[in-house]
Amino acid sequence: MAIQIDKLTHIYMKGTAFEKKALDNISLTIEDGEFVGIIGHTGSGKSTLIQHLKGILKPTFGSVCIGGKEANVKNNVGILFQNPEHQLFEDTVYEDIAYGLKNNGMDKELIDTKVGKIANLLGISDKILEKSPFELSWGEKKLVAMAGVLVLEPEILVLDELSAGLDAKTREAIFKIIQKLFKSNNITIILISHCMKDVIKFVDRVIVMDQGKIKMDGTVKEIFNCIEEFKSMGIDVPEIAYFMKELKGIIPDLKYNVFTVAEAKEEIKKFLKR
Repeated sequence: MAIQIDKLTHIYMKGTAFEKKALDNISLTIEDGEFVGIIGHTGSGKSTLIQHLKGILKPTFGSVCIGGKEANVKNNVGILFQNPEHQLFEDTVYEDIAYGLKNNGMDKELIDTKVGKIANLLGISDKILEKSPFELSWGEKKLVAMAGVLVLEPEILVLDELSAGLDAKTREAIFKIIQKLFKSNNITIILISHCMKDVIKFVDRVIVMDQGKIKMDGTVKEIFNCIEEFKSMGIDVPEIAYFMKELKGIIPDLKYNVFTVAEAKEEIKKFLKR
């Protein structure tokens, strides 16, 4: 399902002394099967934008269409919010994961099958399925919240600050699952993140937001070459990008549009072998 956003504006508390324009005349298309990163400083409009995809918020002006239909809470968009506790509310992990399926009227046998399959994919044991979700660690809560979203087999998956609060091992494991889903199911994934390492490593296209507007839209290399523009918007860029830019000032022939330590090492090795 393609996402088509046309001249979207959202104003909170419109008509009051406290009104605030969170989105300002945004037009955007995301095609089926894209892996897109949306970045920007706190308050840039990222969270407001993704809530429109599920119909949680309605446009003040403009439109948001998913698969040619106006966005609504029943569409096949799954959102994993930054705080998993906002999506956990049942007595057991099993019931939390099964909630959406029960709400859709699915029979118990099929629910058991689907919950078992998604739990196995995410490494959620039978023992954990019997626990209260509020007894779990932060990383386990993230997995359970993700399971509750993925069990509904969304065609569009939105990940809001997926790595926030996770240790390196859990973060790596979750992203491996996401990559597997992306490659095998051809779903559209939108990653909202402050972690530029995640964006650089996983996405194909980057959308940069600032003050409710889209300021940049392009490939990872196109976007992360704009270091000075990022600084002006208060967005962090990986330190290695600054290092390579400074190094290029000493070695003009050196390629500097690399964004990971591994890429930098390879580029420096190539230069030293000349």
